[in-house]
Amino acid sequence: MYIFSSLGHLIVDFFASFMTPLGPYFVEKFNTSSQTVAMFISAVAVISSLIQVIFGVSTDFLKNKAAFLVITILLVILLTGLIGFAANLFTLFFIFLLINIANAAFHPLGAAVVGESSRTGAMPFFVSAGTLGVALGPIFIT
Repeated sequence: MYIFSSLGHLIVDFFASFMTPLGPYFVEKFNTSSQTVAMFISAVAVISSLIQVIFGVSTDFLKNKAAFLVITILLVILLTGLIGFAANLFTLFFIFLLINIANAAFHPLGAAVVGESSRTGAMPFFVSAGTLGVALGPIFIT
């Protein structure tokens, strides 16, 4: 199960890392300032980070962590597909917020599933997969 969790980590961090490198494109597309887009990116990061704490606490009470892992991965993928349909900056903000909330929900779940593994190399594999996703996402999207 730790391999699935690690691949999921790569996927959710890959897609969640699209926001920052697309910033200049959003400035042009929505005819706004770079400061506005930077504040929007920062707000999404702060909100999702705070919400991740709530997900972390509630993860211990979930009975079927694997099902919720799949749901969070699918949400990140499906919501990322909606980015191109955003008609305005507010809609884009909402889509990215949902993507990052799903990403925030994934991390405590994924870490809990990996932590349940008896394999000593499971957690480093999980962390490395996420780092790889964050590194590859911006390269792919730009």
